[in-house]
Amino acid sequence: MTSATLPAPPPTLSRKPQSWGIAVLACLWCGILVTLVFLDSNPVVLNPVQVQAATFVVQGTLSSSQPPQLTVTRVWKGELAAKTLAITGELPVALPQGEVIVPLSRGIEPGSYIVTQGPIPNFPRKMPPREGEPAGRMSHVQPFIYPATAEVIEQLQALLPSSP
Repeated sequence: MTSATLPAPPPTLSRKPQSWGIAVLACLWCGILVTLVFLDSNPVVLNPVQVQAATFVVQGTLSSSQPPQLTVTRVWKGELAAKTLAITGELPVALPQGEVIVPLSRGIEPGSYIVTQGPIPNFPRKMPPREGEPAGRMSHVQPFIYPATAEVIEQLQALLPSSP
């Protein structure tokens, strides 16, 4: 018997280089998206109606006690003699940490203050009633407390041109 040599099979294209290239591009794209989230996330925007409606606008630090105490470091609007204020009424669910900007009005109890509640521009005025509420209730907007960042202070200065 003679041994015949078989021809070599044709070279096949390997898909490994293509797969690696696609995986690298996908990882690069995800990295860019994550970077954009951290660098360009939603900035804090002051509600000008809330700031204008407030009797006082102060900067300070909130305590975690009940009721929360606000230690005032700067008064942007109005005149306050007290440096520690008792905050009563509704507060936002998520409070900013550190220094905050708080639009305030006088509370019902003497010496107490509430966070001024301003409507959100372009927010629907009528909401469907929640369970157990009468129909036609006006929309309820939680009061806002703002972190005392450079951007927020810049917005506040633009809203209150005569601020100290």
